[in-house]
Amino acid sequence: MTKVDAIEQVMLANGGSASLSQIYDQIDKFYPTAKQSATWDAGIRGIVLVL
Repeated sequence: MTKVDAIEQVMLANGGSASLSQIYDQIDKFYPTAKQSATWDAGIRGIVLVL
């Protein structure tokens, strides 16, 4: 699963939309290695901006 897929799954798990805070809190359920980078949150924001 990619980060994009994982973000989509977080959104679906929250009724079709999710705040950035919810995505940060729940991303590792679907993408366990998402928080390994020192700048993982910036990577998530970059993806969310494109979606």
